[in-house]
Amino acid sequence: MKTILTAIILLLAFGASSSAQFQLLGTAEEQMMNEFRITHNANYVTGALWSEESIDLQQRFELHFELMLGCENNGGAGLAFVMQKAGFATLGSGAGDLGFAGLRPCLAVEFDTYMDEFDVPHDHIAIMKNGPNHHSDNHLAGPVIANFALVDIEDCKNHKGKIIWEPGNQTLYVYFDGMMRLSYRGDIVKDIFYGSSTVYWGFTGSTGCTTNTQIVKILPTPPAPLEVEVKLEQPACGLGDMGSAKVTTNRWGSKYSCKWSTGDSYPEITNLEAGEYSVTVTNEWGEQVVKFFNIHDGSPIELEVDEKQRELIEVTGGQAPYQIITLKEFVIADSNSKVLYDKGEIITENVETLSFEVQEGAPNPRSFVEDSNPGRQIYEFLVIKAMDVKGCVKRHYFPIDKVEEVQPPVVEVPEPPQAPKPEIVENIPEVVNPVVTELTELTSSEGLGMLNGMPIIYEGDKPVSIGDRKIIHKKSKVLPVRSKVIKITVWDTEEIDGDIVSLNYNGRWILQNYQLKRKKKKLRVQLVPDQDNYLILYAHNEGSRPPNTAAFAIVDSRGVQHIALSSDLESCGTINFNYRE
Repeated sequence: MKTILTAIILLLAFGASSSAQFQLLGTAEEQMMNEFRITHNANYVTGALWSEESIDLQQRFELHFELMLGCENNGGAGLAFVMQKAGFATLGSGAGDLGFAGLRPCLAVEFDTYMDEFDVPHDHIAIMKNGPNHHSDNHLAGPVIANFALVDIEDCKNHKGKIIWEPGNQTLYVYFDGMMRLSYRGDIVKDIFYGSSTVYWGFTGSTGCTTNTQIVKILPTPPAPLEVEVKLEQPACGLGDMGSAKVTTNRWGSKYSCKWSTGDSYPEITNLEAGEYSVTVTNEWGEQVVKFFNIHDGSPIELEVDEKQRELIEVTGGQAPYQIITLKEFVIADSNSKVLYDKGEIITENVETLSFEVQEGAPNPRSFVEDSNPGRQIYEFLVIKAMDVKGCVKRHYFPIDKVEEVQPPVVEVPEPPQAPKPEIVENIPEVVNPVVTELTELTSSEGLGMLNGMPIIYEGDKPVSIGDRKIIHKKSKVLPVRSKVIKITVWDTEEIDGDIVSLNYNGRWILQNYQLKRKKKKLRVQLVPDQDNYLILYAHNEGSRPPNTAAFAIVDSRGVQHIALSSDLESCGTINFNYRE
């Protein structure tokens, strides 16, 4: 009995379901927790949901949601996010008015999917007041295309949206599909709501002569801001090799896109020369973080010295600034030891060393070293030590005691061979220019990591979509290879039907808008060791025989592997190359 009573008290306190937080009007209906169908697929219906709790526009407001705007292209008519004063029992007019006409005063962000005489010729977003007429004083901002990669957002898919009101700068921001699409700056409390900062918020929608099922899902605000870390692999000391950088986020599994200052879009980039770089990471909510970093110079440190004066003249190479230290170094040798001097460096075996920093006025510690090592051979050196910001070190040794020097090897120069007598050749054949096979190399100047403005979206290190197209990963398309550099040949083995493709490799477009032919197109790419390397086939059409299919030959040190990829206008096939060093 006590348990039942407790349950009743909890239901009264928190509501029997989430719909107790929202008032549903017209055709609006809750489908599951925090997901509401505003209109069903019928003509001339209107629906609305209003939060039963008002908000204060003197405070910051942020709302995350998903919109499913139907499956019928140019269907009707769209949804709107609305703030209004009339309360949570108010229903506006419908048809092409998105359900908020007649609400005064109100401010609305419309997601309009129907083109009428007052609209622009694409699915769009606009900010309005007191009514949905673009050709009146009600129009505040926009209209702008909702998603620059999609003409049609009535695609049966959920599209992420975000509304932010910042009272500090009196600006309303509108995000859609991860991009900030529109903003409006103005004193909406004074200019729209007549000085009252308390308003109700919700979503409205309608259909007219055209129809669509339209759904809103209210989502929780992310628990923490987007955090991005760039993990650097600096060049090894003195090897002159390249650096690398890799993006990680605090939301593993969430979708994001990268844009490096190099133009790449893959989460990891390699072969970076010394210099300053940046990366911009954007997640599916449109949150954006920019990180700046430096790749150090991996060239060896060089010391120019005055051998007679035993002084340093100049330091080059490595990564400035440098720290310079002068040392007294003592090499302590026995009968089985080896100590050789070689142009500023020493070669030793089976020795002990003691080093002391040279300080002005300090006595020479040689007597201390000799007293501590009776009967042993002592070699004293003056050492100039240079260390750069990476901690890389270069030393130059000046011998104080006589030390055996390394002798250069004696190279015997063989006598030049006798030149053979020239043969007299009659009837010299005509020289024919050799046919050079076309070979395209992947260079840093090719591609921008974006095709027609479409971001490549990743989950972790795995690409999952390009624009609105899913990337299909299959186990049969995982190829182990044995060479760091492989050759890729692509062609059309089927009937030549006008297939046009682009190829993306590790976030960079290496072939763009290419019509497949019987003749083989040859490319060459370099693999990143010990990770996945993705080659994605993007179809620009499906030719006369869908889907768009391309044949590939992969050549490495082991031989040739053949594989076929198919892509259509909704998905992209991919090959995953695995190279283990």
